[in-house]
This record gives sequence, structure tokens and C-alpha cells, in this order.
Amino acid sequence: MTVTDARPDEVWARYPNGDPAIVVRKSGKGGDIFLGVPELAVELVHAFARVAGAHAYIDRSAVDKVSVQATAGAFGDPKGGFGMMQAQEDVTFALRLPNRARLTDAISGEELGVGDSVPFTLKKGDVRVFRWQGL
Repeated sequence: MTVTDARPDEVWARYPNGDPAIVVRKSGKGGDIFLGVPELAVELVHAFARVAGAHAYIDRSAVDKVSVQATAGAFGDPKGGFGMMQAQEDVTFALRLPNRARLTDAISGEELGVGDSVPFTLKKGDVRVFRWQGL
């Protein structure tokens, strides 16, 4: 599988025979990405997210240490939502929110931080369920 009409500036990677293996085209607010390869490095996934205009809740250095799932727009609030994080190993990282918000523990209501980046230290196996409300 390849893209036969790819311009040189759109090709991010090539197969050993020289054919385009990864092609990124700017379109609309983001980009279109063709992937002909079965596995991607974390750095490449983050680069694709930036091209597409997607928000990354954690820095790529923490990707293999903690998983984060989050939703935006909970209860009609476009600047808020809920999420969950779970540590695969001991980790210190910053949870990056799409906007300045108040972050609370969704179960206890305890305030966890305010801003667009909130620091966390989790031990392997820790799970935190959170709510963020835009300011």
C-alpha cells in the first residue's frame, strides 16, 4: 500500500524500495494521514495528533507509564469533562487540559489543581477519576 501521487514534502517515511510509507497532507483545520506501516513510535503518534489538531493530555515522555482517558463537553460544558488515569508504573507527570480549568476528584470532590496543566505523582496501579470544569 502506498500513495502514488504524494509530493516530496508530504512524505514522512518511505519503504525500502523508495515508495511512500507515511504521507501527511494538510487539509481543512488539520491533515490527512496515510499509514502503510503496522507499528508507530509514540513520537510519531504525537506528531500526527498535532497535525490533526487533537489535544494530548500527557507528554509523550509519560505515555508508556500512565494511561489517560478523557471526555470533553460533559453536561453541555464545552470547556469541561470527566476522565480517568491509571499508572502502569510509578510516574510523575503533568495532566494537560485543553483549557484553564478546575480539576477535582470525581468521587471525593477534593480539588486536585487549577490551570491548564496539573502535576500528579502516581504509584503503579493507582487509578484517579477526575472532573475538570472550565474557568
